[in-house]
Amino acid sequence: MPDHTPGSLDVVPVAEGSELPALLTVLKAHLEHFGHDEVVVLSPFGEQSSLVGRFLAREPATKEERQLRELLAGERAVAWRSIFTGKGLDAAAVVLTDITPDAAAWADERRL
Repeated sequence: MPDHTPGSLDVVPVAEGSELPALLTVLKAHLEHFGHDEVVVLSPFGEQSSLVGRFLAREPATKEERQLRELLAGERAVAWRSIFTGKGLDAAAVVLTDITPDAAAWADERRL
């Protein structure tokens, strides 16, 4: 993740298949500047289709996945939800996941 100024917009290109390690890296970086209750992960998809929802529905396979699960579902979990249920949500740091051409097509089909 590049050096940045807290409060700025950072776009992190992620190769297919490396989404979970990238999310872990980004969350760790944000948690250096913000509290767990100040960071939220948003996706255009809901619990069953989002990266986080699909990840939490299975057992973690690696040490890094166990760390990510702890950040997303542990005692001091970072909040995660769909963009649509997160409207009006105030957070110091927002991480967007699942922003792909497929997500754009899905939103267009539903006129979102």
